[in-house]
Amino acid sequence: MSLLINELTKKQLDSYFTHPNNGMLIVGPRGSGKTALLKFAASKLLSLEEEKLENYPHILFISAASKQLISIDQIRDIDHFLARKVPGKTSGIKRLVLIDDSEYMTTQAQNALLKNLEEPPDDTAFILSTSDQTKLLPTVRSRILAIRINKPNNTDLENYLRSISSDQELIAQAISISGGLIGLAVAIVSQSAEHPLVKAATAGRQIISSKTYERLLLVNQLSKDTVFLKNTLGLIKLMAEIALKTAEDNQARKWYLILDLTYETEQKLVHNTNTKLNLTNFMLSMP
Repeated sequence: MSLLINELTKKQLDSYFTHPNNGMLIVGPRGSGKTALLKFAASKLLSLEEEKLENYPHILFISAASKQLISIDQIRDIDHFLARKVPGKTSGIKRLVLIDDSEYMTTQAQNALLKNLEEPPDDTAFILSTSDQTKLLPTVRSRILAIRINKPNNTDLENYLRSISSDQELIAQAISISGGLIGLAVAIVSQSAEHPLVKAATAGRQIISSKTYERLLLVNQLSKDTVFLKNTLGLIKLMAEIALKTAEDNQARKWYLILDLTYETEQKLVHNTNTKLNLTNFMLSMP
């Protein structure tokens, strides 16, 4: 099944594939299909079918473990990876470093990456994805071409989801819940209960609809898993933004409060290491 890509995003990608340089950054909100686009770009650059990427020996895939950030040791593995010679054609891209959710790199990891971004081998490309490019150092962002994922229109998205499921009610629900984000919509239609974004969306809905005591029971679980926590907060913001399109009066005030509170909590978590305290305050303040 081909990947659904917005026309504007496709034009940017085609331009890059025509004259590829050594670095690309795929930018889009959680649930926009960044990982799928990352693999699509890898297959195009290597002229290799996507299902064969996993067995291709000259790809290094780096991502955040479920409960921690991307460490400097993971980035240092790049040096060993690049030290190996790649046989075959003498020109063009034949080796890739893929870093998914690159905003989870620690500052030390980003500084370690800089050396390779500044002087990459001619046969190697770095493809990064991120939900928040402001979390990347300016020196990192300046060395790679940013390509933003734009949402497909609802008609294209609906037609695409019909190739996965014939359940029209489920498709309509997926489009509504996802706010048009294709990655999340596909996960919902595929009924992938273990998909991290589906799990985060379930947790987000539980937080919004539960009583204060029930919310507080979630603090320990969320505070132990950095990636799950950030996905959950991101999807609560998405739910609030979608609800505000039709909400009125008291309901609108409620969703504005949820949106502001979630954004404020995200900012505190960036600058404050006391995750459990910030989360507890968040749960207590939720309307």
